Amino acid sequence: MIKWLLYFLVFILITLIIGYLIREKCNNRVYPIVMEYAPTAINILDLGCGTCCTTKKLQKQGKKITALDIVDKGICMKPQLFNGKDIPFNKKHFDLGICSFVLHHTRTQKELLFELKRTCKKIIILEDTPETEKEWNYIRNHAESDWGKCIECFNNATDWERLLNLVGLKVIEKKTINKWYCPFSDKPFFYPVTCTAFICE
Repeated sequence: MIKWLLYFLVFILITLIIGYLIREKCNNRVYPIVMEYAPTAINILDLGCGTCCTTKKLQKQGKKITALDIVDKGICMKPQLFNGKDIPFNKKHFDLGICSFVLHHTRTQKELLFELKRTCKKIIILEDTPETEKEWNYIRNHAESDWGKCIECFNNATDWERLLNLVGLKVIEKKTINKWYCPFSDKPFFYPVTCTAFICE
């Protein structure tokens, strides 16, 4: 009995460690992209910052970070709250704006992109960009949950780029993130969907 209990405890411990490592990998998707495509940016806006853990990691690298969100879900630090429409800063105030998996949660994508364009010299947008019908099925499950709420807010890479161009942003580089890099989400948990980073000016 004790032997099986020990096996069970070891299994639970291994599961927790693997889960932690996967979650850390998922949470760190943004950081290497910022360091690759905007290493010299100092004054940075993290729009829709969520837990603020990416924000904190960038701050530790000497970056001056403004974490902005509509609700406080901060774990690593506390965000500044705003109304979800108007970014309360002057024209080209930031060297870089980060908008990571935020746009698919809002029906006012154009307005938010115009605000990012107004306040940031350079912008990195990360979004889910499904490439197959199976990936779209995962998107639909996500969108129909209380976490997603908006199926029409999702796009493939071509349509996201078209929207970015529509608001006057020029996509200077793109980076595709394999669906197996972080095949997990909040709802549904299993979520192997291709993502794309759009680097814009």
